[in-house]
Amino acid sequence: MRRLAHCAGMDRPCHGLRVGPVRVLHGARGRRGLEPGQAPGIIVAFIASVIWYMADRYAGDRYSAPFYGYWNTAMHFTTFIINAITFAKIKSSLAQRHELERALAETREQLTQLANVTHLCPQCHEPHVPEAYAY
Repeated sequence: MRRLAHCAGMDRPCHGLRVGPVRVLHGARGRRGLEPGQAPGIIVAFIASVIWYMADRYAGDRYSAPFYGYWNTAMHFTTFIINAITFAKIKSSLAQRHELERALAETREQLTQLANVTHLCPQCHEPHVPEAYAY
């Protein structure tokens, strides 16, 4: 029985709801926490949903049952959350891409300097004598 509990992951504390091999609360990769920019986006999404709900209430919109007003607000909140997380992900991916481009340019500059010191052609890797040292 102990081995079965160990295989099911029941012998260690739970850090998220597990359904099969996927952690529901932390995502499929077991990642914890939010990426930079997601927390403010979620807060703004919540505030925007509350404002939308209040605007609907004060505008006189009536639903056949109160449930539909709450459902409508939940769907707005879900849409705003998806947008906030997507924009934060795009922004972090762009920042990572700029960092990689900077590192690539720096590495290319170092390779060019090394090629000038060792007198190797950067494209064909053949040794050559610079024109300044030609006989």
